[in-house]
Amino acid sequence: MGDKPSLPPPGSNEVPRARVGRLLLLLAGGVSLAAGVWAGLIRGGVPLPGGPIPFAALHGPFMIPGFLGTLIGLERAVGAGVRWPYAAPAASTLGTVFLLAGAPALWSSATHLAASIVLTATMCRLLWQHRAWYTALFVFAACCLAIGNLLWLRAAPMPLVSSWWLAFLVGTIAGERMELSRVVAPPAWAQPTLVASFSLLVLGTLAGSLATPAGAFLFGLGLLAIALGLIRFDVAWRTLKHTGLPRFVALALLSGFAWLAVAGIVAALDPVAPIGARYDAVLHAVFLGFVFAMIFAHAPMILPAVLGKRLPFHLAFYIPLVVLHLSVGLRIGGDLLGSWFPRMWGMLGNVAAIVLFLITAMVQALRSAEAAQPHRAQLQR
Repeated sequence: MGDKPSLPPPGSNEVPRARVGRLLLLLAGGVSLAAGVWAGLIRGGVPLPGGPIPFAALHGPFMIPGFLGTLIGLERAVGAGVRWPYAAPAASTLGTVFLLAGAPALWSSATHLAASIVLTATMCRLLWQHRAWYTALFVFAACCLAIGNLLWLRAAPMPLVSSWWLAFLVGTIAGERMELSRVVAPPAWAQPTLVASFSLLVLGTLAGSLATPAGAFLFGLGLLAIALGLIRFDVAWRTLKHTGLPRFVALALLSGFAWLAVAGIVAALDPVAPIGARYDAVLHAVFLGFVFAMIFAHAPMILPAVLGKRLPFHLAFYIPLVVLHLSVGLRIGGDLLGSWFPRMWGMLGNVAAIVLFLITAMVQALRSAEAAQPHRAQLQR
């Protein structure tokens, strides 16, 4: 989810087979996303068929190690410039296949654990090449994914597993934003402070996460500290002054940081709230409000680099972003008020935002391909 300069530019003369392999891995991540959304709807009470496996219980595994594990692993493999890191998204894909096939839970959790170990090794390689605070945060975040997958393998309670998974997502995104913030020359204490804030998040997870008052307080304090650090030092404030894609990216980023702060406040200031309501509110403020805002922001840059195809920006990209934030607000409001109706409509709005974004991206990619055909024909004459 970060715009890495090492990614190959669209239209470059790379091996078509490698590009096809990336496309297949990306499609596998999309299948996991679709399965996760379907499972989430069933979990939320929508009367949908569950198939041969208990889909509702697999919402988290499909969405985080399945979808985002594949997505982040693929991005890191492309940026690494060597082949072996591709084992991470490939193993994540295999783990998703095991989930969909109804294979023993051990098969999928063990495969995802292997994927997270490869991802951690990839991050360690990056740290060795670029010794900085942000690369150290990448390593710590990948370790959190591995710990979460190990706990999943050992059949630990899903709220505890999900806390480690969320730490992985927050740490990875924070590290990427730290890397890009160097262009605005933040003070020397900014990056180590952000790493210390992430340590609070990890301490909260070790203390029981949202299941205990102490864990919830530390977990929330870590989320809030990271959010405030990103809001204060991110380069988005500079790109907000531009137009087109840079402004869209900036607005998506800043709005996502705001949801991260909301999640921290809910967890830290209401540590005795019912675990179900607080867990759902914090989980989806981070995963939907924060993480998906980051995905919306970076997809127009990352997808062309991964697939070698242009994805021109259009104002229509604002529609799914607005729907996302309105629906997240509705859903979290329903959680905190204990009201099923806004929670249900918020959940349906979350799905609509994701679908709208995918449709918008596909339409723009097709338009770009059609516009490029006459140009290629002229070059061939």
